Order: sequence, then structure tokens, then C-alpha cells
Amino acid sequence: MFWADGEPNKGTFHLNFKLTQGQDNWIGIYDANGITLIDSITVPASLLPNTTYARRLDGEGEGIEAWEVRDGSDTYYITPSSNNKIVDTNKKVEMFAETDGNGFGLAAMAMIIVFSALLLLCICFYIISRIGSKVSRRNKARSHGMSAETLTGRQTVQTTDHDSGEEIAAVVMALHEHLNAHDKESTILTINKVRKSYSPWSSKIYSLRELPRR
Repeated sequence: MFWADGEPNKGTFHLNFKLTQGQDNWIGIYDANGITLIDSITVPASLLPNTTYARRLDGEGEGIEAWEVRDGSDTYYITPSSNNKIVDTNKKVEMFAETDGNGFGLAAMAMIIVFSALLLLCICFYIISRIGSKVSRRNKARSHGMSAETLTGRQTVQTTDHDSGEEIAAVVMALHEHLNAHDKESTILTINKVRKSYSPWSSKIYSLRELPRR
């Protein structure tokens, strides 16, 4: 909203001219180049105080027929900061209110959409995991110099003829007691307990500065 009060020092929206009372006033909006006319309107001299001259619909229509005088009544309300035609009803809302007054249908529809999306995500994750498994198996077979089918068959034989968990645990304990070490395990990290009465992380001896000796 711009103020045609001839006082531009009051702010950006205050224009440096005034409308002439008692005669038609032509107003034009130009592009930044000062040449291209974007829109224009002639405000009639018969416009009374406390009334506005506005389009019937926002940005629609050309000529005098597209404009009307508004006096602030319930029918011709003044809208300086909202749409010139305010829509109070919504066809979709009215349809739901008539066909599903309690909202059970809307709740069921929302649940179907949510669970369908979750199912689709599960399927996508399953497909991605299968693809990742195949790629990992192919890379492993390539590192061993064999085909993926051969590696799969060998893994199947090893899976069916492997030692029990008790036997593996007994072998590991025997190695640990005899050699104080584990067997060569490529996927297991062994952490030995520190047999000290203090924690090495909070011990102050590591922060002490040792003096030089002759």
C-alpha cells in the first residue's frame, strides 16, 4: 500500500506527489526500466471519502468493467492487505463434511497412505540390501580369484560342515591359556583388561613433567 501524500521523507511507501481532488487521476505502474507499462488505472473524480476503487478479482479483467467502488460494507468490503474476493467455502471440505461427517473415512485414508509409504520403503531397503550383498559377494570372489557361484557353493559347504560353537570356544581358550594369545581372527577385536588399580586415562603420572638428569 502506497501513500500519495507528497511526503517521501516519511518512508519508501510515501510517494512524492498527491492526487488532485475533484478530477480523474491516472496512475501507472512501470517496470524498473521506466518504459514498460505493467498496469494502469484512472481513479474517477466521483470517488467519495472513505471508499476505495478496486478490481473485482485480483489481477483479472481489463477496462472500467473490471473495477468497482467499495464502501466497506459486508458486500463491498475494503481489502488493502488481502484478496479482493475472499473465498469463505471450500468444495473439498464441504464434500468431506457431507460424506464423512465423523472423519472415519479420512482417518482410514491417512492410515492407508502412511502404511503404503512404509511398505514401499521396506521394499526399497530390501532391494538395496540385496544389491549390496551381491556386490559384496562379487568383490569377495574377485579378491579370492574365483567366481561368485563357486564362492557361494564353498560357503554353503562350510556352513553345513562347520564346527560347533563349543569346539571353537575350547580351541580359543586352549590357545589363550597356552600362548596367551588368540588365534588369527580377521573380524574379531580382542581387548585385554588392564590390571591396574587406577585408570590410565585419569592418571596424573602422564601429565607430570620429568626433570632431566645428568
